[in-house]
Amino acid sequence: MFGGDGNIRGMIPRSAEYLFERVAHKSSSSMEIATFCSFLEIYNDQLRDLGKAYLVTTGLEPSTSNVLFEKTSDLFDSIEKKRANPYFSKAFNRSATARALVASDDISPEIKQVQEEYNTMNYEIREDSSGNVFVKDLALIPVTTTEEVMSVIALGMRVRAVAETRMNSSSSRSHTIFTITVVQRENNSPDSVTGVLNLVDLAGSERLKKSDSQGTRLREALHINTSLTALGKVVMALDAQPTDSNAHIPYRDSKLTRLLQDSLGK
Repeated sequence: MFGGDGNIRGMIPRSAEYLFERVAHKSSSSMEIATFCSFLEIYNDQLRDLGKAYLVTTGLEPSTSNVLFEKTSDLFDSIEKKRANPYFSKAFNRSATARALVASDDISPEIKQVQEEYNTMNYEIREDSSGNVFVKDLALIPVTTTEEVMSVIALGMRVRAVAETRMNSSSSRSHTIFTITVVQRENNSPDSVTGVLNLVDLAGSERLKKSDSQGTRLREALHINTSLTALGKVVMALDAQPTDSNAHIPYRDSKLTRLLQDSLGK
């Protein structure tokens, strides 16, 4: 499901209310049903977990770092500036040896901080043996009420990348995907059934001449427009599929379409 701010103010709470009503109606002594949510952001083609702050705030996960509560665009700019500094090079090395070294007490607190910032902005897309696409280490948050769902969103929206442009005083500079997952299982059965609902808030496409975007705003706009173009190509390819069964669906052209592959249709 796609939309703008209406997703946050209307679609998501209504969807959550309906979902929990159905779960309550279907729950029984012989059926176990669990609901989880996740909240992520795609900013400048990088993935950030917007739901993790809720786990820390509610005490479900320990953390003393303030990185989770920094605005995405500020965090990104800080990382880019430090990336050019040789002193912080260890923080940007993804090898197991480098991660272990940075985690040790032999590395300065500044380098540890940069690595934490870097990891916060660099979640990876993976695919399991069944072909299901997922984000590695993305927080799955147990929720049972609409109020809990909206609390997760409220914390995430506080740090989402939003900035003023010539066309909009509060322009979304990223896409967000809020996912609700429902897992149900009969008691004493090893098998379960999983349903997933993706609610997507897309940043609007931007005419660069009208917005007069420059510097950081220009870079953001280019990434937004590129991902929206990729989404359009996927939709057109899917539309052509009934008459062309061999049509290539370019899901891998962007992280947005890759993440929505299962929802759009494999």
